[in-house]
Amino acid sequence: MPVQYLVNSAPFLDLDIYVDPRVFIPRPETEELVLRAAKRVKNPRVIVDYGTGSGCIALALARLFPCAIVYGIDASRAALKVANINVRRYHLQGRVRLILANKLSSEGLRFLFNRVDLLISNPPYIPTNRLARLCPRVRDYEPGSALDGGERGIEVVKLILDEGRLCLRTGGVLAVEIDSTQGQFVRRILTEAEVETDLYGNVRYAFYQKEVEDEARSGGELE
Repeated sequence: MPVQYLVNSAPFLDLDIYVDPRVFIPRPETEELVLRAAKRVKNPRVIVDYGTGSGCIALALARLFPCAIVYGIDASRAALKVANINVRRYHLQGRVRLILANKLSSEGLRFLFNRVDLLISNPPYIPTNRLARLCPRVRDYEPGSALDGGERGIEVVKLILDEGRLCLRTGGVLAVEIDSTQGQFVRRILTEAEVETDLYGNVRYAFYQKEVEDEARSGGELE
């Protein structure tokens, strides 16, 4: 069992995050996602962390941007219970709001349409046929729902790219952690997206900023 689960603790930037087998253990690559995304926005007021898990991204951004309201969204009720532990640990109940939903176009999230300054996500992006090749510490203990991205690993990534931009206000930023094989796929969906490598030189991040023209193409409505 990963030591983080044994001690119920994982570092994330300047945070000590409570973790247990209900949530994915935060990684350094995701710390880098947060830092790069934060450089792309100025004074955000509405931030969405889609697939919040332990809440590490939501909490980090709430501390970086003290005027922002952060919505931590997850399809797992169990994961949100863990996130709530961390929100309370850092006394951020007033600014980090947790929501149960399995897609961005859910009826309960329509209030976010065209209002989000930063939408960030570390979604499940590993192709199903690669899960068996993961090291046992990850494969056997961390939640499969946080790892399995479907046949090609793009099931949730595609949802974020398709629906996420509709939540963004003009000038809003979408930031997503992706698999090293998914850069071209992201660019096919969002031709203006910027794909970046991590500190090891592997494709790892996709960033997109919504422009006026894209807002017009979206038709102004969530499907």
